[in-house]
Amino acid sequence: VLTDGDVKIQPGALDSLYTVLIEKNVDAVSGRVISANPKSDMLGFWSHYTTESFHRLRLKESREKKPLICTGYLYMLKKKFMPHIPQETLADDAYVSYSILKKK
Repeated sequence: VLTDGDVKIQPGALDSLYTVLIEKNVDAVSGRVISANPKSDMLGFWSHYTTESFHRLRLKESREKKPLICTGYLYMLKKKFMPHIPQETLADDAYVSYSILKKK
């Protein structure tokens, strides 16, 4: 399980990810990002807008059976797919996702 330090993980979220990882026989799975910012100001509005837009895009790509890049906010992968992540890596979620795709 990998996550960012500012993520609040909801009760049951890890169980849900684990269930999908095992039952759907996938190599990695990531959670849905939900903004905690209030929608009442401009930055909060854009935070909600972008997280919802990315969620819809990921659903579309999933339906089309396209490979997805795990979101670094919260993701889980099978141990055999966990690569060594170089210290200078800025986007571990993309690095891990592409490492899994290269192993296929």
